[in-house]
Amino acid sequence: SLPDALPIYISPSVIDRRHLNWRYFLFLCFAGQYCEDAGMTNITGECLAGYYCISGADTASPTDGTTGDVCSAGYYCPTGSYQQLPCINGTYTNYTGK
Repeated sequence: SLPDALPIYISPSVIDRRHLNWRYFLFLCFAGQYCEDAGMTNITGECLAGYYCISGADTASPTDGTTGDVCSAGYYCPTGSYQQLPCINGTYTNYTGK
């Protein structure tokens, strides 16, 4: 049976639920954090500011677009982000990685 809550962020838009292997996802690192371990079970730390970690990241600054990426222009990503946040009204950055 499945646990009550999964310790990771899984975007429903990228998962075909008919083929979901829950055992695989249970070993991915938490969203907003990264795990350098090959087994992805021990949290190493939080994603760096300017980056976001979706899940399964093995570096604090992922750039593969699958486990995470650099924050885009017009958004900001504080330390430990699992998604990009739009700039606050009245502010803007045209730089990536902020």
